[in-house]
Amino acid sequence: MLTGVSDALPFAVTQVDPPAALRTRILAAAGAPGASTASTAAQTVVPFAPKPKSAASNATLTEQRAPHSRAFWAGWIAAAAMLLVASGAGIYASNLKLQLDDVELRLVDAVMKLQASQMQVANAS
Repeated sequence: MLTGVSDALPFAVTQVDPPAALRTRILAAAGAPGASTASTAAQTVVPFAPKPKSAASNATLTEQRAPHSRAFWAGWIAAAAMLLVASGAGIYASNLKLQLDDVELRLVDAVMKLQASQMQVANAS
């Protein structure tokens, strides 16, 4: 529907070249070669120190876990409650569908009895 408008948007604006200083700053910040400015500081990578090996580092994952907070359990309890609500709503909807099917069958039966009664009245007169 708006495809024509969205296709025309890039052409509705005039192209403007950015100032040379801005281009140089952006390229220097991105680390592009050949774009050095006086404000660009030498960058060095400092690696993390390795962790010391100890007997505690060989412990299993379950031993290293901290006890869970209330927020953790509240989230799981809320999820379980929503699962119960959803399953209850599904069971309720299923029961309503069964009741509706029963009412429809009784309506068809009542209509057939009415038609039979009307035919008997018509034959009797």
